[in-house]
Formats: sequence, structure tokens, C-alpha cells
Amino acid sequence: MGLQVERIYGEDRYATAAEIAKKLPTYNKAVVAFGHDYRDALVAAPYAARLGQPVLLTRTTSLPVETETALQSASSTSLVGTADVVNNYVLGRLPSPTRVSASTHYSNAIAVANHFNFQAKHIFIGTGNNFADTIAGAVLASKHNTGFMLVGNTLPSEVKDYIINNGITQVTILGGPVAVSDAVADAIRSINSQKETTIVNGYTTPAVTDLKITHEPHRPEKDLEIQVYTHKNLNAQYEDVRMILGSKFSASVVEEVISYISQKTDWVPALPGKAFKSDGKTIEVGSADYSWQINIHIFNFTY
Repeated sequence: MGLQVERIYGEDRYATAAEIAKKLPTYNKAVVAFGHDYRDALVAAPYAARLGQPVLLTRTTSLPVETETALQSASSTSLVGTADVVNNYVLGRLPSPTRVSASTHYSNAIAVANHFNFQAKHIFIGTGNNFADTIAGAVLASKHNTGFMLVGNTLPSEVKDYIINNGITQVTILGGPVAVSDAVADAIRSINSQKETTIVNGYTTPAVTDLKITHEPHRPEKDLEIQVYTHKNLNAQYEDVRMILGSKFSASVVEEVISYISQKTDWVPALPGKAFKSDGKTIEVGSADYSWQINIHIFNFTY
């Protein structure tokens, strides 16, 4: 028996977005964005997904018939983007529209967060120069109920101000230093030493703290990243942790990790001792092949 495969598609990107909208059970609100620049749709996607709203696409000066048909189920719409991107004629063809826009893509992401009344203290940050890392991260941002911001080659002042003014306590950066430079990551860390920043290459989860150390002599440029959830009443069995890490990393690296964990008396104690996949109770070990990055996640757990 073959694998069951479903293809969702239309004749073009507008029709495909409309076909995807049909897969939603019901919706009375929708997001509309320009179909030839991913950034406006991207920053709105996590909020739309959480609220069960489709993201539909439009041209600058005309509303595709497929989009117009999909909007028949909506009583109101959020149009993301300036009038230069989607003009007022298109705005006028949308049901009860609200335009959400700002002068730059960076401030536009903030306007979108404010429009959807985002109030969580965790945000994802991705590059506004390329879509690969950020598109994949938008899904994860929705799952973790976080907001989404964009940066360029430097940390935009409006994003820095947003982090400060909204009391953001956790930032997850999507992509390696080619996508989001170390200088930008350092600028985010320097905003407030109490804020936690986790660098992500292909896999992430909210973290309370992280550790980066060099591992394996033949890949000295790579790092080992430890990510830790908030937790309580955990029994530490470091021998099991050694076994888990020992299958991938050298003994000296494993001992360095154990030493680091052992010094974290505020964790009290630091680790449960068993490794399973995501069961919400114990360590989860996941890796991204291209980065050789392993993430250890500790969930709320009581023996």
C-alpha cells in the first residue's frame, strides 16, 4: 500500500493560497498580503495561524478572482503592506479592511504584532534579506505563541525599542551567522543581560539558558548548544547524560558539559537521566544534520 499524498495547488500563487484557505474548517477573518514579496505575509503568518485565519495573496493594483472568492467567507480583513505595495483600489475591494503598515519592513512587523494585540514576552527574529530560514521559523513561532520580527545587516532601532518597551525576555534567532550576523545577535544580547537569546540552526525550542562549546576536532568551528526549559523537581543522573552525548561527541566535550551542568546549583538539580523523544517529561535530543547541532531540552518533570 503506497503512501497517501495530497497536493494542494492552484494555477498560480494566488489560486494556491485560496486552495489552502479551503482546508480551514471555517473563518470569518482573513489576512491579505502582496504576493510577490514574502516579508509582509511572513510576519503576519504566525498570528493568522494561531487565530485560524488564512493568508491570501494579492497583486498591487488588482485583486485576483481566486482571492476575492476566498474572501466571501470573511467579514473583515487585515491588509498587510503600504499603499505602494497594495494600492487603495485593492483595499476597497476587501471586506471591512484594516490596513496594517509602516515605513519599513522592520517597523511593519511591529505594526502587525500590535494589530494582533501580541503580548507574549518571547519573539522570533529572522533576516529580512532572505526567506529560507524565516519561512520555516514562522510555523514554529505560531506553535510557540510568539511574535515575529525582522532584522537586516544591523539591528534596526525600532526592533531594539520594541524589545525594550514591551519587556521581551526571550529572543530566538533563526539561522546561522550568514543569515543573522553575530554582530546582530550580540546587539540583541546587549540590550539587557537578563534576556535570554538562543541561536538556532534548523531546530529550536524556547530556552531558559544555553551553553555553546566547541566539539569534535574535525569540526572545530561548530558549537554544541544546550537549551533548557523551566523546570522543577528534577533528579540528576549524569551518567545517563554521558551515555547520550557520548554517541556523538568526544569524552572531553561530554565531561565539559557535565561540569557545566553540575555547577548550575540554581537548577537544583539540573537534569533527569533518561532520553526519549518529545514526551513532555524527559530529555529530548534532536539534531540538524547540516549543522551537527544537538539540542537537549528539559521539560517540566517530576519523578
